[in-house]
Amino acid sequence: MRVSKVSKAQIIDHARREVLTHGFHAVRVEDIAAALGMSKKTFYQHFENKEALVRAVAVTTMSAMFSEIDPVLQGDGHALRKISALIESVARRFDHLPASAPADLQRHYPAVWGELMANRRAFLQRYAKVLAAGQRRGEVRRDFSAQALTAMVVAIVEAIGNPSFLQQSKLELSDALRLIRALLVGGLSARAQEETR
Repeated sequence: MRVSKVSKAQIIDHARREVLTHGFHAVRVEDIAAALGMSKKTFYQHFENKEALVRAVAVTTMSAMFSEIDPVLQGDGHALRKISALIESVARRFDHLPASAPADLQRHYPAVWGELMANRRAFLQRYAKVLAAGQRRGEVRRDFSAQALTAMVVAIVEAIGNPSFLQQSKLELSDALRLIRALLVGGLSARAQEETR
């Protein structure tokens, strides 16, 4: 019997590319195993089921995105440029994702969707630190607390990132994120506060 030399990381990487082409629901274990030259039995030695693979793809993708964004948030620079870079980085990650992918994930893998949303909310809390630092430096409006601004951003991201909103608005996720960037960065500036007085 031939032993597959394909690693778990290679399976995840191949599945991620398939998701980018076809979405989460359309990806088939049989196709991934065949493309990598292994049996389904060997595949199931790495992953309990398709949901475990979907979770690994989603978590790996989100972790890579956070690793890319963290240095931007931690580094020096204008708070609104950091926020703009953060949103653009996330949008670029979703540029090639099929429009159906978020809805597929929410509908067919609700546990995975829930985990991703919890991770996203936790990550967005770091955003509050960037806003607070920007307020101290006079870059971000001071008429609301950083926590209140962050809570509003989380609510907006959750509403606009919801698959039903995307389907109704006919926006791609990356376009919705860029819209958020345009609205937030302009509205959060200290100059915007002056203009609303």
